[in-house]
Amino acid sequence: MIRISVIIPNYNHAPFLQQRIESVLSQTNAPAEVILLDDASTDESVSIIEKFRQHPLVSHICINEKNSGSPFQQWQKGVSIAKYEWVWLAESDDHCQPYFLEKAAAAILEHPGAGIFYCDSVKDPGNTLFSTEKNRFFQTDKWNETYSINGKAEIASWLGLRCTINNASAVLIRKDLLLECIREVSQYRYHGDWFCYLYAAYRSDILYSPEPMNTYRVHSSGISGSLPEDGRDQTECFRILSYIQSLTDIDTKQLIKRFTLVHLRSGLISGRKQRQPFYGINNKLARRVFAILLKNRFSFNTKKNA
Repeated sequence: MIRISVIIPNYNHAPFLQQRIESVLSQTNAPAEVILLDDASTDESVSIIEKFRQHPLVSHICINEKNSGSPFQQWQKGVSIAKYEWVWLAESDDHCQPYFLEKAAAAILEHPGAGIFYCDSVKDPGNTLFSTEKNRFFQTDKWNETYSINGKAEIASWLGLRCTINNASAVLIRKDLLLECIREVSQYRYHGDWFCYLYAAYRSDILYSPEPMNTYRVHSSGISGSLPEDGRDQTECFRILSYIQSLTDIDTKQLIKRFTLVHLRSGLISGRKQRQPFYGINNKLARRVFAILLKNRFSFNTKKNA
């Protein structure tokens, strides 16, 4: 038997919040506790949360008076409160099948070396699967089947190039691994989840179910739909790459080039101000990244003019 703490961090998701909370509380394998967080919402979220204050599974309700400015600050608060050995960060606008925790717990019990379990997710609107997108990008059928894999191998082939664990609501992660990295995660605005999964994967195995037991709501006004044009997104991606390069036992030579061309090619050749943070994070890697970008641009221009 594993015990699971569920953290529901909310900000202005009143239209979806009751369904989210009820989808957690009605799990066939009940969580050990549910922690409800609100990041100073300006809608009706708090009144919805208060309806569940007396529920026996709700161990904590924390309402911020001031918005933290980052969803990962809320992650840190929730993890610091959580009592049990596995954590589910159930985002407040998503919902899930009632047997999600039951199937996740069964898989984890069969694999004592696991640190992460995740499943496929359905996008709403569109009714598309994350697995379809990943299979297309990597030209594989990997995400059509159940798998367990050493986390280092996953980083080297898949997770190091893209955040293939697409949605926190579809993930269970060991609390001890979260506690080790959560302070660093909370410094991110856009890609803290990716860093978290990389950190945990390097130290454990990953389990995956192709069954889409999670529904992920897509909002054009959300963080993933409104990445800034001022370079902050790419600076965080570069910080991710710097972390990956620091990992031993993983060959990053080709990965660095592919990562650069996928995530860092836009807008980084011109503009000293935009380049400067890279040198502060990892001077040697920054020089390597810009050399890759310059070579790629030169090659592209040569082909174009031929």
